[in-house]
Amino acid sequence: MTEEVGEQKNGAMSTTIVHKSWVIFIMGVAGTGKSTLGTRLAKETGWLFLDADDFHPASNVEKMRRGQPLTSDDRWPWLEALRRGIGKQQKKAPVVIVACSALKSVYRSFLEQDQESAVWFHLTGPATVIEARLKARENHYMGANMLQSQLRDLEPPQNGISLDITQSLDSLTASMLDHLVGLVSRQSPR
Repeated sequence: MTEEVGEQKNGAMSTTIVHKSWVIFIMGVAGTGKSTLGTRLAKETGWLFLDADDFHPASNVEKMRRGQPLTSDDRWPWLEALRRGIGKQQKKAPVVIVACSALKSVYRSFLEQDQESAVWFHLTGPATVIEARLKARENHYMGANMLQSQLRDLEPPQNGISLDITQSLDSLTASMLDHLVGLVSRQSPR
Protein backbone atom coordinates (compact mmCIF):
# COMPACT_ATOMS: atom_id res chain seq x y z
CA MET A 1 0.00 0.00 0.00
CA THR A 2 1.44 3.39 -0.95
CA GLU A 3 0.48 6.25 1.34
CA GLU A 4 1.67 9.76 2.14
CA VAL A 5 3.01 11.41 5.27
CA GLY A 6 3.13 15.19 5.38
CA GLU A 7 6.03 17.50 5.95
CA GLN A 8 5.77 21.19 6.77
CA LYS A 9 7.86 23.41 4.46
CA ASN A 10 7.56 27.17 4.21
CA GLY A 11 4.09 27.13 5.76
CA ALA A 12 2.69 24.66 3.21
CA MET A 13 2.19 20.93 3.58
CA SER A 14 4.17 18.73 1.23
CA THR A 15 4.14 14.95 1.21
CA THR A 16 6.53 12.06 1.39
CA ILE A 17 5.50 8.72 -0.08
CA VAL A 18 5.47 5.75 2.30
CA HIS A 19 4.42 2.19 1.71
CA LYS A 20 2.19 1.39 4.67
CA SER A 21 -0.61 2.73 6.79
CA TRP A 22 0.18 4.53 10.04
CA VAL A 23 -1.44 5.14 13.38
CA ILE A 24 -0.01 8.10 15.25
CA PHE A 25 -0.76 7.80 18.95
CA ILE A 26 -0.54 10.85 21.20
CA MET A 27 -0.48 9.64 24.79
CA GLY A 28 -0.07 10.98 28.29
CA VAL A 29 -1.98 11.75 31.44
CA ALA A 30 -5.04 13.99 31.44
CA GLY A 31 -4.30 17.66 30.86
CA THR A 32 -1.19 17.24 28.72
CA GLY A 33 -2.95 18.48 25.58
CA LYS A 34 -3.40 15.24 23.65
CA SER A 35 -6.69 16.29 22.03
CA THR A 36 -5.50 19.82 21.30
CA LEU A 37 -2.32 18.57 19.64
CA GLY A 38 -4.13 15.78 17.76
CA THR A 39 -6.70 18.23 16.44
CA ARG A 40 -3.96 20.63 15.32
CA LEU A 41 -1.96 17.87 13.62
CA ALA A 42 -5.10 16.69 11.80
CA LYS A 43 -5.87 20.24 10.67
CA GLU A 44 -2.30 20.74 9.40
CA THR A 45 -2.15 17.43 7.52
CA GLY A 46 -5.70 16.48 6.60
CA TRP A 47 -5.32 13.15 8.42
CA LEU A 48 -8.17 11.65 10.41
CA PHE A 49 -8.29 12.29 14.16
CA LEU A 50 -9.87 10.14 16.86
CA ASP A 51 -10.19 11.20 20.48
CA ALA A 52 -10.26 8.16 22.76
CA ASP A 53 -12.47 10.09 25.18
CA ASP A 54 -15.29 9.70 22.64
CA PHE A 55 -15.12 5.90 23.03
CA HIS A 56 -15.67 5.75 26.81
CA PRO A 57 -18.93 4.14 27.88
CA ALA A 58 -21.20 6.37 29.95
CA SER A 59 -20.36 4.38 33.10
CA ASN A 60 -16.66 5.30 32.78
CA VAL A 61 -17.46 8.98 32.25
CA GLU A 62 -19.71 9.03 35.32
CA LYS A 63 -17.09 7.29 37.42
CA MET A 64 -14.43 9.83 36.42
CA ARG A 65 -16.86 12.71 36.92
CA ARG A 66 -17.26 11.50 40.53
CA GLY A 67 -13.47 11.53 40.93
CA GLN A 68 -13.06 7.75 40.91
CA PRO A 69 -10.09 6.36 39.00
CA LEU A 70 -10.82 3.75 36.35
CA THR A 71 -9.67 0.19 36.91
CA SER A 72 -8.29 -2.10 34.22
CA ASP A 73 -11.71 -3.79 34.15
CA ASP A 74 -13.22 -0.39 33.31
CA ARG A 75 -10.63 0.34 30.65
CA TRP A 76 -10.72 -2.88 28.58
CA PRO A 77 -14.16 -2.36 26.97
CA TRP A 78 -13.13 1.22 26.18
CA LEU A 79 -9.85 0.08 24.60
CA GLU A 80 -11.66 -2.59 22.58
CA ALA A 81 -14.11 0.02 21.25
CA LEU A 82 -11.23 2.34 20.42
CA ARG A 83 -9.31 -0.36 18.58
CA ARG A 84 -12.41 -1.16 16.51
CA GLY A 85 -12.82 2.55 15.79
CA ILE A 86 -9.21 2.84 14.62
CA GLY A 87 -9.68 -0.14 12.30
CA LYS A 88 -12.84 1.38 10.86
CA GLN A 89 -11.13 4.71 10.19
CA GLN A 90 -8.13 3.04 8.55
CA LYS A 91 -10.46 1.83 5.82
CA LYS A 92 -11.06 5.50 4.98
CA ALA A 93 -7.56 6.93 5.37
CA PRO A 94 -3.94 5.78 5.43
CA VAL A 95 -2.98 7.82 8.49
CA VAL A 96 -5.04 8.03 11.66
CA ILE A 97 -4.11 10.21 14.64
CA VAL A 98 -5.33 8.95 18.03
CA ALA A 99 -5.29 10.90 21.30
CA CYS A 100 -5.40 8.38 24.13
CA SER A 101 -4.02 8.23 27.66
CA ALA A 102 -2.76 4.65 27.09
CA LEU A 103 -1.10 4.79 30.49
CA LYS A 104 0.10 1.19 30.62
CA SER A 105 2.33 -0.79 28.31
CA VAL A 106 -0.24 -3.58 28.00
CA TYR A 107 -2.84 -1.07 26.75
CA ARG A 108 -0.46 0.30 24.13
CA SER A 109 0.44 -3.23 22.96
CA PHE A 110 -3.26 -4.03 22.64
CA LEU A 111 -3.99 -0.89 20.60
CA GLU A 112 -1.12 -1.37 18.19
CA GLN A 113 -1.28 -5.15 17.70
CA ASP A 114 -3.25 -4.94 14.42
CA GLN A 115 -1.28 -2.00 13.06
CA GLU A 116 1.09 -2.13 10.14
CA SER A 117 2.98 0.80 11.64
CA ALA A 118 2.39 2.73 14.85
CA VAL A 119 4.29 5.55 16.49
CA TRP A 120 3.81 6.81 20.04
CA PHE A 121 4.27 10.42 21.09
CA HIS A 122 4.31 10.79 24.87
CA LEU A 123 3.36 14.23 26.15
CA THR A 124 5.19 15.00 29.37
CA GLY A 125 5.59 17.98 31.65
CA PRO A 126 5.72 19.17 35.24
CA ALA A 127 2.82 17.96 37.39
CA THR A 128 2.18 21.56 38.48
CA VAL A 129 1.66 22.65 34.86
CA ILE A 130 -0.64 19.70 34.14
CA GLU A 131 -2.64 20.31 37.32
CA ALA A 132 -3.09 24.00 36.45
CA ARG A 133 -4.35 23.02 32.99
CA LEU A 134 -6.84 20.56 34.49
CA LYS A 135 -8.12 23.17 36.93
CA ALA A 136 -8.59 25.66 34.08
CA ARG A 137 -10.63 23.25 31.92
CA GLU A 138 -14.36 23.74 31.76
CA ASN A 139 -17.02 21.12 31.04
CA HIS A 140 -14.72 18.11 31.17
CA TYR A 141 -15.30 15.11 33.39
CA MET A 142 -11.62 14.57 34.17
CA GLY A 143 -10.72 16.85 37.05
CA ALA A 144 -7.42 17.77 38.67
CA ASN A 145 -8.28 15.42 41.55
CA MET A 146 -7.63 12.49 39.18
CA LEU A 147 -4.10 13.51 38.16
CA GLN A 148 -2.22 11.69 40.93
CA SER A 149 -3.90 8.37 40.11
CA GLN A 150 -2.94 8.77 36.45
CA LEU A 151 0.65 9.65 37.29
CA ARG A 152 0.78 6.60 39.56
CA ASP A 153 -0.55 4.32 36.77
CA LEU A 154 1.66 5.78 34.04
CA GLU A 155 4.23 3.44 32.52
CA PRO A 156 6.24 5.65 30.15
CA PRO A 157 6.72 4.03 26.74
CA GLN A 158 10.13 2.50 26.08
CA ASN A 159 9.99 3.30 22.36
CA GLY A 160 7.90 6.46 22.44
CA ILE A 161 8.98 9.94 21.47
CA SER A 162 8.69 12.29 24.44
CA LEU A 163 7.50 15.83 23.84
CA ASP A 164 7.61 18.56 26.50
CA ILE A 165 4.21 20.21 26.90
CA THR A 166 5.78 23.48 28.01
CA GLN A 167 6.58 24.09 24.32
CA SER A 168 4.09 26.02 22.20
CA LEU A 169 1.46 24.17 20.20
CA ASP A 170 3.21 25.26 17.00
CA SER A 171 6.53 23.85 18.24
CA LEU A 172 4.96 20.57 19.33
CA THR A 173 3.23 20.15 15.96
CA ALA A 174 6.44 20.90 14.08
CA SER A 175 8.38 18.45 16.28
CA MET A 176 5.87 15.70 15.58
CA LEU A 177 6.03 16.29 11.84
CA ASP A 178 9.83 16.32 11.91
CA HIS A 179 9.88 13.00 13.78
CA LEU A 180 7.35 11.46 11.40
CA VAL A 181 9.23 12.54 8.28
CA GLY A 182 12.40 11.07 9.78
CA LEU A 183 10.66 7.77 10.52
CA VAL A 184 9.19 7.58 7.04
CA SER A 185 12.48 8.35 5.32
CA ARG A 186 14.20 5.57 7.28
CA GLN A 187 11.48 3.05 6.40
CA SER A 188 10.85 3.94 2.74
CA PRO A 189 12.47 1.79 0.07
CA ARG A 190 15.31 3.49 -1.77
